[in-house]
Amino acid sequence: MTMTAGLLGLSVDGRWAWSDHSPEEILGKPPLTATAGDLGHLSRRQILRLFHCAAAPEMHAMEGEYSAVILPAGVFAPLASFFTHTFFGPGRWQGKAFTARGRDCGEGYNLFGDHSSAGRLRRTRRFLTTVGPSRFDGRPSFCMDYGPYNRFLVHSMRDEIRQLGPQLFLGLGIMAAGGGTLNPAPFALFGKPQPWRGPQ
Repeated sequence: MTMTAGLLGLSVDGRWAWSDHSPEEILGKPPLTATAGDLGHLSRRQILRLFHCAAAPEMHAMEGEYSAVILPAGVFAPLASFFTHTFFGPGRWQGKAFTARGRDCGEGYNLFGDHSSAGRLRRTRRFLTTVGPSRFDGRPSFCMDYGPYNRFLVHSMRDEIRQLGPQLFLGLGIMAAGGGTLNPAPFALFGKPQPWRGPQ
């Protein structure tokens, strides 16, 4: 546990133990000019540091359908990518969608490319959203809970998002079978969101 926590920059109680760094120091550029491609060049440790120092978006700031990409950081990245694109939904994972249902709560779903019809998106794998304490460092995060709508492995999934710029968000996904908060899967949401369509 101590060795694993040290590799991830965690303390023994699961909280991050490193000191704060600014997003600009980690990215090497102002976060307002950063892209999802820039995040893809960061190491796993840099991504976790960046998440730690970023702020949670407000509930109403997350509205519509966002494009997404899995960040290829860490030795478990290929496994996370394989699970997400193969078993998580009915096709290749393309993004997430959000809508607010109150000041600090809302709902959403995931977007998947449909193998049977070119260009068609499937809207499924629903979740509830809240703005609340992070499972990683206790600071506010935009949190997703898959439990109410899903079974088996996906039932334990929890995602968290923090904002880097108006159209760039850094996320960490966790699942009990994958190691929970000790082995988060990083991803990015980016670009101008498309209108909310609703789950199928």
